[in-house]
Amino acid sequence: MSYSLAALRRLREQQAAAAEAPPAEWAPPIPRDAACVTAACGETRIWLVRDGERWLMFAGSRRRGTRRRDFASPFLRHAMRTAEAWYGEAADGWRAEEGSAQIAKEIADADPGL
Repeated sequence: MSYSLAALRRLREQQAAAAEAPPAEWAPPIPRDAACVTAACGETRIWLVRDGERWLMFAGSRRRGTRRRDFASPFLRHAMRTAEAWYGEAADGWRAEEGSAQIAKEIADADPGL
C-alpha cells in the first residue's frame, strides 16, 4: 500500500489545526431568545431560523431558495444534530447571529411559503 505525500501532509495539517482548536464546550451558550443560529458544517454554512414553534434549516445562504423543504424541527438541539449529520461537524461550534430576530423576520417576509 502506498500513500500520497500530499495526503499525509494534509492529514498532519488537519490534526495540528484540530489540536489548536478550543473544545466545543468553550463556545458561548446560545441565548434562549435567539431566532437565528449558524455554524459552518463541513464545507457548508448552515443557518437555523426560528419560525414560530419550529426551526427551519437553510444551507449555503439565507436566500429563499436555499431552505431545506424536507426539514423542520420543534427543537433547536435536534436541528443542530441533524445539520451536523447531513453536512458534517460544526468545526467552530454553533452561535447565535447578531440581530437574529431581525434576520428571522427578513427571511419570513422574503418567503411567504414558510
